Amino acid sequence: MLEYSISRHSIVGTISFLIDRGANGGLAGSDIKVINKTDRSASITGINNHTLPDLDIVTAAGLVESQNGPIIVILPQYAHHGKGKTIDSSAQLEYYKNIVEDQSCVLGGKQRIVTLDEYVIPLHVRQGLAYMDMHPPSDAEFDTLPHVVLTSDVNWDPSIIDNEIDLATDWYDTVQDLPNNPYVEPCFNSIGDYRHRHVANFDICSSPEIIARSTAIDSILSSNKHNMVRNERNYEALHTCLCWLSTDTVKKTIVATTQFARKVYSAPMRKHFKSRFPALNVHRRNEAVATNTIWSDTSAIDNGSKFAQLFVGRQSLVTDIYPMKTNKEFVNALEDNIRH
Repeated sequence: MLEYSISRHSIVGTISFLIDRGANGGLAGSDIKVINKTDRSASITGINNHTLPDLDIVTAAGLVESQNGPIIVILPQYAHHGKGKTIDSSAQLEYYKNIVEDQSCVLGGKQRIVTLDEYVIPLHVRQGLAYMDMHPPSDAEFDTLPHVVLTSDVNWDPSIIDNEIDLATDWYDTVQDLPNNPYVEPCFNSIGDYRHRHVANFDICSSPEIIARSTAIDSILSSNKHNMVRNERNYEALHTCLCWLSTDTVKKTIVATTQFARKVYSAPMRKHFKSRFPALNVHRRNEAVATNTIWSDTSAIDNGSKFAQLFVGRQSLVTDIYPMKTNKEFVNALEDNIRH
């Protein structure tokens, strides 16, 4: 007798996104939304040397759950296959300072990803493999939900984390030696937050708990180990854009130009009023800013603040106000104003 069932995530349109330590680069499947395409490509090699050649390198997006509700994860530098499940490389995630804890809770693990922005994304372990439930966001969801970048927009090269261990010396020293000097914590963390912020407690509601959706186990899972190899840039294709110069001159021109901004390709061509490359959308206040602290003897009814920090542009007179529960939170307000 043949039995079959429809799992819950099939009904709601959620697809499992594999977190794979056997992959050295991200592979975008059918469960994501392609935001833009670069002019680079990659070839994927898997079991029995099966190869997917010349896959476009794209920036993708997917909707997942976090401890603060649904969020949009942004996935730059993924090879776009467009079929099956999206596969993410744990190494590529961890290189961008995300914490990947994909060990099952049954084995004492935590089954979660802690992002650089301190969002916590639950993982599900099915048939021994870690999955993140995800589906392509709608246009409305993409425009309204928070965006969390999971991988770097810089061209991904897996060899950047290569490290050969010298079994004669280094490995034994690593195992046997213990640190003699206490670790001195830096003042700022990897995303620029001041570590010694003053925290004023004023509870008006309980913090949200991590949301985890239970889903059925897939009936058949195949091996997903793969190897990504970046293809050489096609300098010949740039001849028409650079007056038919020689290949050597085109290479030198590319090296001498700005490498931080990313070109965005999308088909069909569209007019954008806001750049798809987020760094180009950052506003800069090109003026001196004056600041002062004001105080009230009556607490605010919504959060208990008695202080406020004012920031005023000396030329534009643009004014920003940040509530504070104590004047020790000045550095917190200053950081928030710089970010804004």
